[in-house]
Amino acid sequence: MSRIAFAVFCALIIVAPFEATRPLLQLPGQALSTVEVAAILAVAIGGLLWMSAPAVGGIGGGLTAPWLALVGAGLVASAAAPEGRSNALHMTGRFTLALCVYVLTRTVVTDSTRLRRTLWALCTSGVLVAIVAVLEYAEVPKVLSALQAFRPSVALLGAQVRASGPLQYPTIASMYLEICVACGLGLLAFSVTRGQRWRICVLVVLLAVTIEGIVVTFTRSGLINVAASLLVVAVICYTRLERTRLLWALAAVAVIAACEVALSRSSEVILARLSTEGQEGWYRARIDAPAALALRTGGTTTVPLRLTNTGRVTWTPESPQPFRVAYHWLEDGSPRVVEWEGERTVLPKPVAPGESVELAATVKSPSAPGQYQLVWDIEQESRLWFSTETDAILAATPARVEGPTMAPLPRARWLVSPTQAVRPGRLVLWAAAARMYLEHPITGVGPDNYRLLYGRYAGIPQADPRTHSNNSYLELLVGMGAVGALAMGWCAWRVIQRGRLAVAGADPLVGGLLAAVAAIAIHGLVDSFAGFTPTYVLMAITLGLFTFVTDTGGGYAHRV
Repeated sequence: MSRIAFAVFCALIIVAPFEATRPLLQLPGQALSTVEVAAILAVAIGGLLWMSAPAVGGIGGGLTAPWLALVGAGLVASAAAPEGRSNALHMTGRFTLALCVYVLTRTVVTDSTRLRRTLWALCTSGVLVAIVAVLEYAEVPKVLSALQAFRPSVALLGAQVRASGPLQYPTIASMYLEICVACGLGLLAFSVTRGQRWRICVLVVLLAVTIEGIVVTFTRSGLINVAASLLVVAVICYTRLERTRLLWALAAVAVIAACEVALSRSSEVILARLSTEGQEGWYRARIDAPAALALRTGGTTTVPLRLTNTGRVTWTPESPQPFRVAYHWLEDGSPRVVEWEGERTVLPKPVAPGESVELAATVKSPSAPGQYQLVWDIEQESRLWFSTETDAILAATPARVEGPTMAPLPRARWLVSPTQAVRPGRLVLWAAAARMYLEHPITGVGPDNYRLLYGRYAGIPQADPRTHSNNSYLELLVGMGAVGALAMGWCAWRVIQRGRLAVAGADPLVGGLLAAVAAIAIHGLVDSFAGFTPTYVLMAITLGLFTFVTDTGGGYAHRV
């Protein structure tokens, strides 16, 4: 029974990132995803193991008590929620399932062999996610089609693809892979201390693939956490006799990671990503056009323009998604569109930030006479319009069109032109969280209810309900108030105590797990992950392994 439970546990690790968007089971008031069903099945089998042999594994150690307190705080906050109580209870159910996965980890991982096998399973899972993410980034058609079962579309930052693999968002994929990288570094350090050369080579390759997966997510925190994990493992293992070989192995991974980042995108795109929160300021233009135009109905003419790149990204006319000059016809004095898809004009050369270019734009006039506004725009094909960016400055030329009616205007005449995107930054989201907490300081607004309520606190009408607070700690504080914060503080204190033991033990595997815990804590400062099954399952497993290897009070080196 023990072997079966451990095999199911490892299978859960492998399937955890592959959560289909369509629920597997639809129950009254509750839907269960593929991964949630797999986790419940694994927990049930682990429970049978523990009942048949209670001495096997450990069910009450480490974080069980404070985690139970956190679940209790979630129930209280859900009951007291001003609205969205069913959603809050659903989130509390996720906390409960995560606790069960944590206990399952403590139950089935009973010795050093199973610990290492679990870490290998985590590395394998990370490599699978990374391979899918890289293929998505390469826009392989069959992969893109298959990935529609896991999320609706490819994520873009401006015109840059941010791969998610089988996970819902790029940041979720990055968090998943960051944990896998940290665990892989622990295994790499362990293999170096044992002189296992072939395993060292295999692990370097696996880590290179997994880090490439993080790179194509285009997530800054992911790159920071890769560096932090390398540093944590190096510091913890520095006092060992094999420290020279350890540092060389870790340095090799660091060099590979740096090369992958440098080769992934152009230097200006990487710099723009590192120096800005979103894509604000990336795609901007100043367009100098004639003050007015007089055109004939249905005719085609050329209009002289001077374009200046006031953004941060070079406009390249020969890329797979080229930048092209375009325009839209609007009714005079109205935002209603006469024709959105105007003729395209190819740029004569690449235009770097700060540079200007002059060209003759091809324009086809409307088929009916009247007074119009010719709104100039720049398009990156199949990616974005400059005019819909949050900081866009629109340039328009009044145009009088004369002559006979050539054809009725298209039905798009009565459509309103697309509005500029609303992308609230972290400071806006955090300020909304602060206002929300001040109104509900004790029990909060209910777990996971921030995304349903933040719009009214941030002054954003029709706010996207998928947007979280972009901070795991704020998310918990707002959702469960001071009651939840106390329970979370208890958990954190337990983890910090064990972290001190890990540093003292100077053990490679413990170092890797400590790096994984640190990755969770660091990335939690700028994103929220508790609402996503793959990440909370992996976090629960990581914490279970970490508390297992530190539960003796003196590190784990003597048991490996």
